[in-house]
Amino acid sequence: MAEVLPPMTVEHLLEDLDNPHFTGYVYIGKDDAGWTVAIGAQDFIPALRVYRADPKVADTVRAELGVAKKDVGLVFGWKRKVFRKLAQADCEDALTVMNAIWDSQVK
Repeated sequence: MAEVLPPMTVEHLLEDLDNPHFTGYVYIGKDDAGWTVAIGAQDFIPALRVYRADPKVADTVRAELGVAKKDVGLVFGWKRKVFRKLAQADCEDALTVMNAIWDSQVK
């Protein structure tokens, strides 16, 4: 299921990222092409949950996850540790996003 912050809280996001049964992909941005790719990835990749952090909570999410402002796509493997960081252009390329997520599930 795709989730959006808010109404989802950062605390709930962190709890979800700790779930060892799912990998995660956090997209930080508006409801745009990058978010469309994220939702599409969830349709194709098993055991994946996707989240969109609205720009109004972006700084809080970035601070909590320890990533830079240029990082808008965050790929998580089976733990809360960021596996790969993607720039905006990468987030809009479905193959790049899906390959990063697949890599996080097998490495």
